[in-house]
Amino acid sequence: MVELGGGRKVEGDQLNLAVGLSDVARLGTKLSKGQPMAVLHAARAADADRAEAAVRAAMTLGTSAPNVPELIAERIG
Repeated sequence: MVELGGGRKVEGDQLNLAVGLSDVARLGTKLSKGQPMAVLHAARAADADRAEAAVRAAMTLGTSAPNVPELIAERIG
């Protein structure tokens, strides 16, 4: 999301709060054909294309559900 302008590369960079991902499918979610894994928000079409490629490369689709780890391993106190 940094490449879209949603994060800073250096301290003085301006943030574009209109870019990023929303409605991201949780790990292990069963998706139907045509159902989006996420919604991508970008300021320019070229940025959207690059971000889409990065998101697709980071996600894996499979025929069976993965083992989903617990988010909280232990409560202290």
